[in-house]
Amino acid sequence: MLMRALKKSRPILMIVLFVQAISMFFLFLTQVGKRKSLADAFLALSATETAASIYLLVRQIIDHKEKKLCRAQKKAMEEDPEGFEIPLDKTASEKDFR
Repeated sequence: MLMRALKKSRPILMIVLFVQAISMFFLFLTQVGKRKSLADAFLALSATETAASIYLLVRQIIDHKEKKLCRAQKKAMEEDPEGFEIPLDKTASEKDFR
């Protein structure tokens, strides 16, 4: 259930993390001359949030491509069930699928 909720909220999380990363970067720029250690912390947070949002974006793209491929295979099976080939490995034979 948690994974389903995460998948549904993935685009919102990407946007929120990216906006927060930008704001942390601007905080880094404002504090770089005054407080070096605080500025370093803001920069580290900005980098981490950017990496997390990029990871979520890549996962979103991969999941979308997998769904698209699954739909295409399902459509091909519905159009011509006899002509659709099932990939066989060394232990399976064509008789196993009939």
